[in-house]
Amino acid sequence: MSSCRLSEPPPRVADRYLLREQLADGLLGAVYRARDTNDGSAVAIKLVAPGPADEHPRDGVVRAEREHALMSRVRHPLVARSFEAGEHHRFGYLAMELVAGEDLCTFINRSVAAADLVSLERALPIVGQLCLALDSVHAAGLVHRDLKPANVMVLPDESIKLIDFGAAQRQSDAFGLWGTPLYIAPEITLRRRVPQASRTLSDIYSLGVTVYELLTGQEPFDLDADEDMATQLVSQARQTSHWLGWLRPDLPESLSVLLRAAMSSDLAQRPPTSRAFYRAFRAAALSWGCREPSRQRTHQARPMARAARPTVPLGVDAPLARTA
Repeated sequence: MSSCRLSEPPPRVADRYLLREQLADGLLGAVYRARDTNDGSAVAIKLVAPGPADEHPRDGVVRAEREHALMSRVRHPLVARSFEAGEHHRFGYLAMELVAGEDLCTFINRSVAAADLVSLERALPIVGQLCLALDSVHAAGLVHRDLKPANVMVLPDESIKLIDFGAAQRQSDAFGLWGTPLYIAPEITLRRRVPQASRTLSDIYSLGVTVYELLTGQEPFDLDADEDMATQLVSQARQTSHWLGWLRPDLPESLSVLLRAAMSSDLAQRPPTSRAFYRAFRAAALSWGCREPSRQRTHQARPMARAARPTVPLGVDAPLARTA
């Protein structure tokens, strides 16, 4: 499949969107800041590369239209919106909400660089919002399948937006082996048959990994590319609670128990929903003396601040490829 790195990106897409600057790129997609000439608003335009002309030339269009259809099923202030999708010179395009701020990965890295790990009180509203966003995805009958810090935007007021549905699927669909290795649940890498009612639990696993990184500034697993990934994930997840206690002795033991359960290879051990995850997280935080976050902080993102430079990571476009 061809690369999406255009030497001369089109100045206008679909006779409507004026491209301004490239925000991110990857093997099969590029995202641009753009202006909608219909109303003057700023949007993000994702261009998805076409397939080989002699095989699947409309792959990019199909991918873009599919992502738009799935994103449109989720209507929640903590989830980025998709406006439309279509075709532009064999490329698929997706017009999306432009989210100002930084991704959670950058947010975490800044705290590590400052030698100031995210406090439990500061993490509480972030985790609450993320769990609500994920709950809205699951309520729409979807599984995100690529939940990770790079796909969570943090706005200047520390409200969040869940982005990137390039890997999402309906819960009724059979799951393929797609995603970012560190965040893929063991049952996916082992290709186990999972009942439809339990398929959202793969996102709970990814949620556990993401929250672990938020609290520790480190990835929970050190994967060796030369060894079987599923075996490594299953064996290392059993040790995670010990790592958390060692890295953050200031945190309650109940959080170690929660994260170990969320990242368990046994689906029955995981919190059944993102709301259940947050209830346990909140209880641990409040028992540790944290203040209750305001309803505004955990239920609704504030309007986008357009002045800050946005970051819009790309979606998954290849099996087991770490996305940009």
